[in-house]
Amino acid sequence: MPAPDGPRDQVASETAMRLGLSDTAREVYLFTASNPGLDRAVARDRLGLPFDEVDVALASLEAARLIRRSSGDQGSHHVSWVAVAPELAATSLLADQEEQVARLSLDIAERRAQFLALLPGYLDSRAGSYSEAGIEVIETGEEVNTVLSRIIRDTQKQCWCAHPGNGLNPENVRTSWKNDQEMMARGVELRSILQHSTRTQLGAQRYAALAIPAGAKIRTIPLVPARTLIYDGELAFLSRFVDGRPKGALLVRDPDLVGYLIQVYEATWSLAQDFPIDVEPAGSDTELDDTSRAVLALLAAGHKDEVIARRLGCSVRTARRHVSAIMETLEAESRFQAGVRAAQAGWLDA
Repeated sequence: MPAPDGPRDQVASETAMRLGLSDTAREVYLFTASNPGLDRAVARDRLGLPFDEVDVALASLEAARLIRRSSGDQGSHHVSWVAVAPELAATSLLADQEEQVARLSLDIAERRAQFLALLPGYLDSRAGSYSEAGIEVIETGEEVNTVLSRIIRDTQKQCWCAHPGNGLNPENVRTSWKNDQEMMARGVELRSILQHSTRTQLGAQRYAALAIPAGAKIRTIPLVPARTLIYDGELAFLSRFVDGRPKGALLVRDPDLVGYLIQVYEATWSLAQDFPIDVEPAGSDTELDDTSRAVLALLAAGHKDEVIARRLGCSVRTARRHVSAIMETLEAESRFQAGVRAAQAGWLDA
């Protein structure tokens, strides 16, 4: 085969890097596939192509491994060509590159493994730095109560709260008010954001009746998504959720994050409505008539609906309506709980 000239070298190099066959090269390849042993003279005569175009096409096909010299032409000046199946050509041409890719992939995997080996230590270090950086995870309810008690005792300026749900349990009003009253005695500003639904709830009404006249501020919004407590503008106590369920709490001291929570609280507070105090606190004697008081006394004594109906001189259906109304007012889930809450509210006093 004649020595390659400049243009042929360039074509061979470019084709070896990127398969970009010309129309002439594709025509020569297909003709070679149907005519094994093709030489340049035959290609010229049969395809009507000049020698320079035939030579360029053969060079590009050889570089792409799509043709090879006939086995009988080795060392001969007369060269003929045989077409190679495309899949074999691809295997031959890309073998070196595939080997390089495999080596590179292995190298990347090894380097990734080396980086990932640092991950456990990194996570341990980050977890240990949370308390220093200003975030502490509190896992259990007992720990939450212990930490909250300490924070409440040390608070000097502000206590801003947001409580989700129906607010205070009537059974916990006195305990909650005792803690808040002690803070207010130290000059602590007390704010609470509750949900609108708490306006008709016994526990919230009783707490508001005690706290608002003493100087506490209570407002409501349609929905409080999660419990938030901010103390002295320096630390925050947030509900913690794991897989969508509450679990423990987060104690935040990071000044940037606390500052953000303060801004959110202020914005929410500006849109909230004052808790109404122009109603008697739930649990006052004026809310009960004699019949309701009698039903409560019988409930507290453990009597069934039939006995209550007989004592009141009414039907069992009417007695059950009285019982249902009282349990709804007290937010009680059982008769026993209704009796306990009625006693705590002073409704069973003689």
